[in-house]
Amino acid sequence: MLKKIAILSAFLGLAATRAFAGYHSEYPVWVNTSMGWALGSMSSAAAAANTVEYIGCSLWSQEYLGTTTIQASCIARNGAGVTLSCRTQAEPMTRAVASITPYSHIEFQVDSGGICTVIRVTTSSYYNPR
Repeated sequence: MLKKIAILSAFLGLAATRAFAGYHSEYPVWVNTSMGWALGSMSSAAAAANTVEYIGCSLWSQEYLGTTTIQASCIARNGAGVTLSCRTQAEPMTRAVASITPYSHIEFQVDSGGICTVIRVTTSSYYNPR
């Protein structure tokens, strides 16, 4: 009986190790309003111990007077509750927003008028939500 328990324990320990194999890094949401800069990974924000942290972007299209525009916005709030957001209609930035997945790390910079000047999306297995 003890031998069966030992074998089962060893198997479960190995299975647990394999389930979380591979490099993984945490990137909590960081916001600096004086620099107009925010960054963080989707998985780190979702797994945060606090209940306030998040980061993400949204994408939508709008038709007005026969003209269709595609718009994006990004928003981040760190663990201290400091928030930063931006918006854009720039096509390269809307494509970056369209590429976001749960495995993404998002960085954005905003000018004094609330317009995104940088949106950087990096997607990698090391941002894998656990």
